[in-house]
Amino acid sequence: MNVYAGHGSPDFNQSLHLELVSITADIAAVLGTSMEALVLGGGYGRGEGGVVEVDRVQVPYNDLDLFLFVKPGALPGFRALPSVLEPHARRLGIHVDVSRPIRLDEIRRWSPALMWLDLLEGHKVLAGPADTLTSRAPAWLGRPLPPIEAMRLLLNRGAGLLWSMRIVRDLEMPPDPEFVRRNAYKAALALGDALLILHQRYRSKCEGRDLLFQTLADEVFEVGALDVVGYHREGLAFKFRPDRASRLAWSSSDLDALCGAFVRVFRAVEPRCHDVTPGDPALAKAPGAPFALQDCRLRRQLRHAVQNLRHGRLSLRSPRNRLYQGLPQLLAPSAFDGKTWPAKSSVWLDDWRLTL
Repeated sequence: MNVYAGHGSPDFNQSLHLELVSITADIAAVLGTSMEALVLGGGYGRGEGGVVEVDRVQVPYNDLDLFLFVKPGALPGFRALPSVLEPHARRLGIHVDVSRPIRLDEIRRWSPALMWLDLLEGHKVLAGPADTLTSRAPAWLGRPLPPIEAMRLLLNRGAGLLWSMRIVRDLEMPPDPEFVRRNAYKAALALGDALLILHQRYRSKCEGRDLLFQTLADEVFEVGALDVVGYHREGLAFKFRPDRASRLAWSSSDLDALCGAFVRVFRAVEPRCHDVTPGDPALAKAPGAPFALQDCRLRRQLRHAVQNLRHGRLSLRSPRNRLYQGLPQLLAPSAFDGKTWPAKSSVWLDDWRLTL
């Protein structure tokens, strides 16, 4: 039997399996021979998806993350997929997200990023050859992620936490009833995961990751002194069974304390990540490496220039640099009651959204 949630019942896993079979058939009917593979990522792809019980029936909690692999060229019907998937999303009570169309030859060129690592190390192929990803794995797979991935994780989870702090201060309406609670737990989990990435001990599998972090905190004084082992353990438990998490709601004082812990970790990680950019480790040893690296740098600068123009700025530096600088100041508990915090936090989130 396919297991999509280790903490779910056999009935839950069978029900989700049948829905995924139906989703795959519907996508294939629209795309025809243009589709080469469909892969389920995220928690359910690893077999560690979240489950909640509603009226004594287990239902999924997380979104379904589908990665679509297609033949080169035009892709008729792709824009019709949202309407095709909507009935499935309604039945499941979650979002069914499909990636942009990806060519199979792109897989070997994926950069060493947390998103790609998690997908490569834990997925289920719903359509196409079972080795769709494993047979094309990039050369960096099996090596530690670059430290900048720790900062990118903290940036995105910090954005969710900042957004939540605006909601609890009645500056915005929540996108959904679970938004604040979910994003608080995601931020809590990121505190430990970022440090695991930084110290080259991160693993995509959730089961047992709390022990990995506890060992790191015991062995490295600076990590233990940050005092976030409990937060990480709570965040990991939430991923499996959100309805059994230790906090059914986060009080204002709980959130303030979490923000304080987040800032501590952010400031500890940031100095270790300066001037570190992701890339293929094999590139430096390749023939003509200096020219290849220079070409990568130029393309990166052009990408930064385009991104900055979207923000109304002229610069070749990554727009994320400005976000990195502003986030710890906005999440410091002492900042929340400042007169300028509502406006500054709003501008920061707008800038963050433009980088997505």
